[in-house]
Amino acid sequence: METKTCFSREEAAASVGISLPVLDEFLKRSTDPLPSIRAGRRILIPVNSLTRWLDQEAQRQGEA
Repeated sequence: METKTCFSREEAAASVGISLPVLDEFLKRSTDPLPSIRAGRRILIPVNSLTRWLDQEAQRQGEA
């Protein structure tokens, strides 16, 4: 079985258990946005970047 390197917006939202509108808010944030790649009209979220961003976000929110 092939390991995915990128998620679609829908797959990324489902993988972390959030709604698509919440994911879109994270993508559009001016401070520490969720990393993404635009491929034509599609937005791709690299799996490694999502994991790293989640770890950083957890640390940031833990400090608040």
